[in-house]
Amino acid sequence: MSRAVHGLWLMVYGAAAAVLTVGSGACFAAEGYDFNGSARTYLYDLKQEVSWQSAGDKLTFTSQVAWKLVIKARKVEGGKAELAATVVRVIATHRGPGSDHSFDSASGKDDELLGHLKAVEGSVLTLDVDCLTGAVAAVRGGEGIAAAVAARAPNRADPQAPSPLAAAAATAYSPEALRRQWDALLALPAAATSVSLGLPLTGTATRTWTGADWTLGLPADALPMAITLVRDPTPVNGRVMTFTATGSGGAAKGWPAGGRGDLRFTLELGALTQPVAQNHHLTWTFSDVTPR
Repeated sequence: MSRAVHGLWLMVYGAAAAVLTVGSGACFAAEGYDFNGSARTYLYDLKQEVSWQSAGDKLTFTSQVAWKLVIKARKVEGGKAELAATVVRVIATHRGPGSDHSFDSASGKDDELLGHLKAVEGSVLTLDVDCLTGAVAAVRGGEGIAAAVAARAPNRADPQAPSPLAAAAATAYSPEALRRQWDALLALPAAATSVSLGLPLTGTATRTWTGADWTLGLPADALPMAITLVRDPTPVNGRVMTFTATGSGGAAKGWPAGGRGDLRFTLELGALTQPVAQNHHLTWTFSDVTPR
C-alpha cells in the first residue's frame, strides 16, 4: 500500500490516546462517571477491513491498530471532568495482497508504512467530559501529534516540501475528529442523540440506546450518500450505498467499563474505467486492562 493510500486510511481512522490526575469534586457516580481513584489503563483496538472485486479476484486489505492508554482525571467538579490521556504503546499491522507490515512502538524496530505511529507514543490529550452522559465536549493536543507524525514521514523527493502524511494527519488528529472518536468511546446510555459522522461519511446519525447497546441510524433520505475521497490530482468520487452501525458502552465503579463498535458500509467508487464497489467493515473494542 502506498503512502498516499495509507494517508487516506490515516485520515479516516486515525486516533490518539490520553493521562489523567485526580482532582477534587464529584460527578454523578450513581449514574455516570466520577473518575475517582488511581489512573486506569485501557486498550483501544481498532480493525478495518476493506474488500472489493477486481478482474474477477477479491482483494482484501486489513489494518489493525491497538493503543494502550493511561487515563487519569485532572479535575472533576460540577458534573464535568477534565481528563488527560497518554498513549504508552502502539501496535499496528497492515496486510493484504503484496503488503505485509507490522509495527510495535515498544520493539525499537521501524516500518516504512507504519513507523510514523512511533510519534503517537507518549502523546497526551486533554478531554472535557460530561460525567452523566459521557459526552466529550472538546479534545486538545492533537495538533502536536499531527506535527510529530508529519516530522517522522518527510517528503523524500523534496525535503523542503510538506510531508505526504501532513494533510491526512492534520485531519485525523484535528480537535473535531478526536472529539468525535472519544465521544464514541465514552458514551453512556442516554436518550437518543445526534452524532456527526467521520470521513469519508458526511452528515449526522442518531444514536439510540437499548440498555447498554446502541445503534446508529441515518435519516431516511441519507442514502445513497455522495462523497469525495481524493480531490487532487485525480479526483475519486463515490457513493455510500449501505450503512449499519452497532455497539455498546457503560460505566463500572465510576469509570468506563469498556465497549465495542461495529460499522459496515458499502462504497461505490467512480474509478477511471468502471465503478468499483468496496465493502468496509470496522470493529473496535475499548477494554479496561488496569493491573489489579
